[in-house]
Amino acid sequence: MVTAVDTDGDRFISIEKFGALLDDGDSDALRIAFEEYDENGDVMITAEELCRALRRVVPDKDLTVEKCAEMIARLDKDGDGVISFDEFKAMTATKSS
Repeated sequence: MVTAVDTDGDRFISIEKFGALLDDGDSDALRIAFEEYDENGDVMITAEELCRALRRVVPDKDLTVEKCAEMIARLDKDGDGVISFDEFKAMTATKSS
């Protein structure tokens, strides 16, 4: 990923270039980030998957599946109780704007 946007060859990218990389809805980086949460590869992130992924990053004994379900409900545009790749993409576009 770094090589793809490293125009000066120093093996580093600026925060602006990193943001642009993630803003590309079809980018491999965004797909890889989504797949970190989508453990079973069904192209949906459930509350359970979100909870396990977040616990790997920030061990929090107070983080429950119910709290993760609340997080999902805020982002779940179609009301199916899971986060699709399109909903994930929309969330990341909102966060990087």
